[in-house]
Amino acid sequence: SVDRLKHGIRYITDGFIRKISKQNNVARINSLNFSNLRDKKIRYIENLQALTNLENLNLSNNLIEKIDGLKTLKKLKYLSLANNFINSVTNLEDLSRLENLDFNQNQIHTIPIWFGKKLTALKVLNLSNNQISSFDQIARIRTLYELRELYLQGNPIEHSEHYRLLVISYIPNLQILDGIDINEDERKQAKEQFIQQEVQNLLHELERRDNECRRLNTQATNSEQKLEVTSDKLQSLESKSLIQAKEIKVRYENIHFV
Repeated sequence: SVDRLKHGIRYITDGFIRKISKQNNVARINSLNFSNLRDKKIRYIENLQALTNLENLNLSNNLIEKIDGLKTLKKLKYLSLANNFINSVTNLEDLSRLENLDFNQNQIHTIPIWFGKKLTALKVLNLSNNQISSFDQIARIRTLYELRELYLQGNPIEHSEHYRLLVISYIPNLQILDGIDINEDERKQAKEQFIQQEVQNLLHELERRDNECRRLNTQATNSEQKLEVTSDKLQSLESKSLIQAKEIKVRYENIHFV
């Protein structure tokens, strides 16, 4: 990993961008590589706003702590922030064309809730050698239906019981996990072992929400002043419960009839 104390700071200026890209017209730049800087390292992502045709950006092996300054890069398909000092995934919501994202060797503990909803074109995600320890975080990327390769080795979660089968059951479209092809036997085992368990978890959650609805109903009838507030809560809970019920039905049918 990069030693923070050994290197000075390199700032991304317009002149430096032209030097690295060997291109004077920044609008024509579609690829930039800042990963091989020897004497000084980049700490701040800045002055990239005008590079609206950029498709490939390599910022690996630097001193970056915060993700910023990428909002206008709407055409970006490949982004590497490997081997930096990032502990929070932020400010990537607008990069909807991103297909390959590399966070190897950082300090990331959590995956944001929006991740699986915004980065829907993602095919390859490298989160190896970070601090992810919970399957709750993996659940946040299960809606990435285009995801084919996922790398999680070097995280605490790797040592969890049935780690590989659980990840496969969470992300059924995955083809490669930690560099190893997923075979049909693994898919079958993951489905048989964990989908049924997940249905049970959904049923428990549905029951919990049903009890919460009843509790709020009781509160509402006891006090007219609370009626309007609790009514909104009830509507939200009932809506969630209906969605959960439909999801349980679909999963149950998949288990027994697919």
